Amino acid sequence: MRLYFGAATFLLGLFLVIITYLGLIESWGWIASTLLLITGFGSLVAACYGVCMLRSVFGR
Repeated sequence: MRLYFGAATFLLGLFLVIITYLGLIESWGWIASTLLLITGFGSLVAACYGVCMLRSVFGR
């Protein structure tokens, strides 16, 4: 599930980067695409290692 979520989120972030760069949407697209790319990359890394990264952040 993390792998599918991460791949979809990362690809959506790349799509937003492209349409923001082309000027089809306003500058808020840079913020949204950055958040999506970071979230997608984090999910892909978590899927590769098989762990939940937020578990260590929250101490559970």
